Amino acid sequence: MRHILKSSFGLILAAGAAHAETIVQIPGIVSGFGTLTTDGIIDGAMVVPSLRSSEVLAFQPERLMSPSEKLQVGPIEADVPGNFFFPRQRERHGIIPVTLAKEQFTFTTVRGQSNELVTVGFRAPFRELVRLGQEKAPFTDLLAIVQFTKYDVARDRDWSQDRSLATVVANNFRNQLPYRWTRTAAPAGSSDLVVNFEKTPAARWMVADVKGNAQASGNLNTRGTAQHEFKTLFLRLDLNADKEISSGRGWIRGASSLARISVSNLPAALSNVAVNRARLTWRPVTDAGWMTIIRSQGEAPSSFGILARPTGVVKQEWVNAADGSYDLGTPLGPYESVALIFVGTDRAVPMPIPGNPEVEDPLFTYASEVRMKLMQ
Repeated sequence: MRHILKSSFGLILAAGAAHAETIVQIPGIVSGFGTLTTDGIIDGAMVVPSLRSSEVLAFQPERLMSPSEKLQVGPIEADVPGNFFFPRQRERHGIIPVTLAKEQFTFTTVRGQSNELVTVGFRAPFRELVRLGQEKAPFTDLLAIVQFTKYDVARDRDWSQDRSLATVVANNFRNQLPYRWTRTAAPAGSSDLVVNFEKTPAARWMVADVKGNAQASGNLNTRGTAQHEFKTLFLRLDLNADKEISSGRGWIRGASSLARISVSNLPAALSNVAVNRARLTWRPVTDAGWMTIIRSQGEAPSSFGILARPTGVVKQEWVNAADGSYDLGTPLGPYESVALIFVGTDRAVPMPIPGNPEVEDPLFTYASEVRMKLMQ
């Protein structure tokens, strides 16, 4: 959803957040890959901050990717997210040996904000990665070919004063959390994702696994620690003709053990959503939960549907989803959009109150589903 959410790369979505802070971009390197061979598989890493609970509720896969930068593969130039790092390695493009490297990542943060620095190592088929980069494919296609392998979580602090960063992929994920998602196949123009979040030492959340074009059953990565706490998202995303997210819906499940997580089908979609000048309307939702309305502005997207510069949230407000309408105040302007995100719960909970984003709200604790719609 290209303009709707404050990106993890510098702008944090929290109830009541209203404006962007000072953005800082820091270069860095990643080590710990070991000896790399010519095997048709590319080794790389991405560096992201851990997420607050409010960000998990509004998670979009592009939050794993910052604005694109160039990756040189022999004579080929491809676009990849800027927060990705590729150690120098050799592969074959057809019969021609080529060297691939992007030996610097860019981490984007907010000055004065504390973050855990999460580094996730991954592997992806070389030919597919280059093809998708050349085609400027949607991020959902990229996630479908990536396998997460290793990780590291650096301590919680303000990184914005650092001139450079050095991280390492030191720990192996364990593929040990079973899931089952019974549903009909995603139609053309849609993509099914399973995302597993695991609690971090700072009581935030890191992405431990993403299954693009998810199978009906399988195992999800965990950090393999003695104590577990997970939030797992089963999400169907609908793409428009420009291969950008237009809507989504899915289930949220919490777990504190390695027992199988099972869900079936999908929640109902938000429907009859319309913007008439300054009036936003939708079919009322009477299920337990709350709706957040997020008005934002930004630039047109670059590769993978990611903004050239981060989006700014103009206004966010929680409302009763049963009302079926909301006054925007003024009509949407150029490059403005409005998003509706309904977070359903398995019991009645109070409306979220703007405050400390580190405090886990009852809406997050008892969240069971999410429904989203983007209007431009």
